[in-house]
Amino acid sequence: MDRVEKRVLVLPMAKELDAWLKTQPDAPDLEESPAGWFKKFSSFTVCGEGECIKTLFTIYVPGECRADAVDLDNWDVPHP
Repeated sequence: MDRVEKRVLVLPMAKELDAWLKTQPDAPDLEESPAGWFKKFSSFTVCGEGECIKTLFTIYVPGECRADAVDLDNWDVPHP
């Protein structure tokens, strides 16, 4: 919410992120991906480690994901 209030994450972005989080997405833990993971949306990217989102990049706050990070859109979720 702090980023929304500072207008770094505008409301449509927040809604898109919220909808994705409500799906309870899987992400690799640090053992599976020490460099973390990322998920690209239409106008922003979130980067994380394990179950935590660590960074959010937008056109207002640009950046790049770690080179070895797992792209969640292309990650094969391991099945027990």
